[in-house]
Amino acid sequence: MQKKKLFVSVLKKFVIAVVPTLFFGLMALIPPVGYTVQTHLYSMEKHYELAGTSDYIFAVANFNCNASFNPLLYPVSWLSGKGRVQGNFSMIYLPFWTISLTKEGEKYYVPRWGKLKVIESEAAMKVVLETLLGNLPFLFVLFFATELTGRRKIYALFFGGGVGFVFGVLGVVAGLLVVFSTVFLLPKLRKSPRVGNRFL
Repeated sequence: MQKKKLFVSVLKKFVIAVVPTLFFGLMALIPPVGYTVQTHLYSMEKHYELAGTSDYIFAVANFNCNASFNPLLYPVSWLSGKGRVQGNFSMIYLPFWTISLTKEGEKYYVPRWGKLKVIESEAAMKVVLETLLGNLPFLFVLFFATELTGRRKIYALFFGGGVGFVFGVLGVVAGLLVVFSTVFLLPKLRKSPRVGNRFL
């Protein structure tokens, strides 16, 4: 009976840990809280292939990316030395199709390629999503351990430090110090007995 209760308790905390993982995962996708990124598309190689009776049109977009990720929301990246990324990347880009008419009134499809800013924003999101997916499992394990130990004040540290990234890495440190002082330090100081004034 006790084993069953323990199992149910652990399972409940396992499920609860999903909530902060999703919350901070979404927070990690919001610039400039989760990251800052700049992308520059420098070439786009368009390909046309015929496979059987089907035509395939796609492009290989080559771009330069300069990104910096929030240390608290992307801990694995920082621990592996990839908290700041700068380099060249490539991705497959597909066109969207529009319908046009010939002079005879017949319909045909024309591939349209997105605007430069749209392609660059999609390229930036590709880098961010791939980076986040590598960090989410670690965040979940961390939050699951938090639920097991009952130290939920850690979430306040993540939130305060995470928001501080708006001002850069130093902002993260400042946010952590502010939250630590208000959530952890001040309550202990208030509970400690006051020392009366002593006169010599």
